[in-house]
Amino acid sequence: MNRKLITLAALLVLLGSLSADDKSKPADKSKAPEDSPIVKKTREVKLATPVTVDFKDERLKDVLDEFKKQVEGLSIHLEAGVSGNQSFTYSAKDKPLRDVLDEMFKGRGLGYIIGRKTKDGDRYEGWLIINQSDDRGDPIVKGASPKPETKPTGSKPPEPTKPKPETDPAADAERQAASKLKNAKIFLEDGKVDDARDFLEQILKRWPNTKAAAEAKTMLGKLKK
Repeated sequence: MNRKLITLAALLVLLGSLSADDKSKPADKSKAPEDSPIVKKTREVKLATPVTVDFKDERLKDVLDEFKKQVEGLSIHLEAGVSGNQSFTYSAKDKPLRDVLDEMFKGRGLGYIIGRKTKDGDRYEGWLIINQSDDRGDPIVKGASPKPETKPTGSKPPEPTKPKPETDPAADAERQAASKLKNAKIFLEDGKVDDARDFLEQILKRWPNTKAAAEAKTMLGKLKK
């Protein structure tokens, strides 16, 4: 009888110590929370939407506006410290938005996360939040592998490679000069006269026979007065 009581007591002590060990273990913070339906739609549908773009020295703000035009229901927020005036030159045809963002942000110190609702009143659930990081959908936790973006399932046969249409050099020059002129005007509005003057001089040097060059020459004349 005494032997049975001693054995039972030993088992209870062992179970108690195991339970205490489990409680003392820290929670695994490397695991990303489950996606809500709103977050899941952004991850699996919106980021998978193919976009076609051709940016020449376009402001980040205008680039993101173009993405919102092509991806239904897409909302984007720039985190504090991310300038919407930085320019991008990039082109893609029928490429998933997640791939476009990855290629554009690589080497620029930019990333994005999908906003989650952490408390009542959070307005950014499902939004793409552009930040200064290497994040691609979820915040990267130190010591943990980033959660891979979920790509849509299904076997879609590869589309045949289409020949690129020949570009018109004159039209391309007009487009690039107009984009540079647009940035120069933005600099003037922000009071950055030296930057504006530099852009205007670039237009006259690189695209002297364009409509933008004529306007740039007039603007430079006014700046010198």
